[in-house]
Amino acid sequence: MSVRARSRALPAAVVAAAVLAGAGPACSRAPKIKGDAEAGAFFDRAQVIMTREDLEVFCGIPDREARAEFMADFWKMRDPNPETEVNEGREEFERRAAFANKWFSRFDPIRGRDVEGKSHPETGCVSDRGRVYILLGPPQRIQFMSPDPEAGDTRIPFFRKITDEQEFSSEHWHYDRLRIDVEFERSSSGRWDLWPSSGVAERLDEAKLKLIDDHYRYASTKPLAFTARYDGQAFRLEVPAEVVDFDDEWKACLEVTVNVYRDGKKVDRVSRTERLDWAADEPAEGRTVSLEIPYDLAEKGDHVFEVIVEDRGASCFSKRRALIRSKAK
Repeated sequence: MSVRARSRALPAAVVAAAVLAGAGPACSRAPKIKGDAEAGAFFDRAQVIMTREDLEVFCGIPDREARAEFMADFWKMRDPNPETEVNEGREEFERRAAFANKWFSRFDPIRGRDVEGKSHPETGCVSDRGRVYILLGPPQRIQFMSPDPEAGDTRIPFFRKITDEQEFSSEHWHYDRLRIDVEFERSSSGRWDLWPSSGVAERLDEAKLKLIDDHYRYASTKPLAFTARYDGQAFRLEVPAEVVDFDDEWKACLEVTVNVYRDGKKVDRVSRTERLDWAADEPAEGRTVSLEIPYDLAEKGDHVFEVIVEDRGASCFSKRRALIRSKAK
């Protein structure tokens, strides 16, 4: 283990289209979870609050057992109060998701609304209105608009009727606490689309990260982060020292696990525990813990490495994943 100074890199901004697309290019239809009903059901709902890193990892894991572990950890990292038996973050998500599926699923005048999404191509969770509602919650007030200026309707609190879908052509959601307004317009096909507006995409992305930040609210460290690469001989990881939870004696324990997949099948698992001993007189901010795990590829083929780092000494559950792809010839 070695430590060196290093400048901190800021994450790239996420454009509005990628935020609302949810899965984006990393995982548009979750092709690798076909045949895994539990993972498919998880993805259909949780994709709304998944970060781009979550999407890349989840959709790149070809192993059912590893996906199950990912799903369990996903909700642990979104528990705002780990000391209780109830995951309040997940319960609030389920309440909002149920509301979104009830009111924002595609409506068919003949078949009606399919809350479970079996008859229509879009369920309420992944619609534009559903995403905004799940991530930002109900607005302080809502305005329903129609071509007839006398037929509008403003409601406080967020109240809806089944006839709203046919009576109005647009909806304006006002989030006073966030200082943003969100507008949706109904197309000729009955689809409600978000009207591009300043600040909405950024707010949605912030809401995803806030779910994780809330988990660390009472912790003595920041959310775990790292970068990883494979150079053909070893896995090389760099972990910002400021996200590691050192104890009073400036000691810490990181558990590193690498699941190795070749041509879509799991072929190996490497685990290693790294015990860190930081010099008390060295500031952690801006410095990096460097880890090296030797590994030789025994066979040719397309390899995917799922790298998992867990801070075993953290005051709350602290874990992060990343994928590395390598082709051995």
